[in-house]
Amino acid sequence: MSDGTLDRPDDSPKAKEELRELVRKAAHGQDGGDVAVSYHRGHELSGVIALDIRADGAFSLSRSGRGSRNPTTSTGRLALDQTRRILSAVDDSGLLDVPDSSRNIGDDEVPITVEVGAHGTVHRLVIWALDAADSPSFSRFEASLRGIMDELAQSPASGADPAAADPAAADPA
Repeated sequence: MSDGTLDRPDDSPKAKEELRELVRKAAHGQDGGDVAVSYHRGHELSGVIALDIRADGAFSLSRSGRGSRNPTTSTGRLALDQTRRILSAVDDSGLLDVPDSSRNIGDDEVPITVEVGAHGTVHRLVIWALDAADSPSFSRFEASLRGIMDELAQSPASGADPAAADPAAADPA
């Protein structure tokens, strides 16, 4: 986590509570610091949207259509307001309490993976699209995140600073 990337998940109750407190502090401008977020929705056949945010604010947003057609990538550095809005979405929605999907994924369904991490602790959520749609908490988080992703996909006037991005952060893999 020292480089701002996500480590191995630790979903113990104590780790989750510590992470929740770090997210809450960072979302409200206190020194919670160094929170990274990764959101990946879809697969090659459905198209993919992925947003990776490093703890230092560098981001990579990539989108592709079905069959990996028309891929686009945006990289840069989040504005402080954007970072706080994303972390507020994690905190306010109760995302860290949303359960993983426990059933087999449907034939026409897409997987969604969200990781939130800070100080070596990572929470990973793996949920299928239908379960996500049925979860009010996840739906609130995703609606907030999609609005910010739309901003990031626009021009640098949105608050993102492409010149400040670390090229290593551009690879969503």
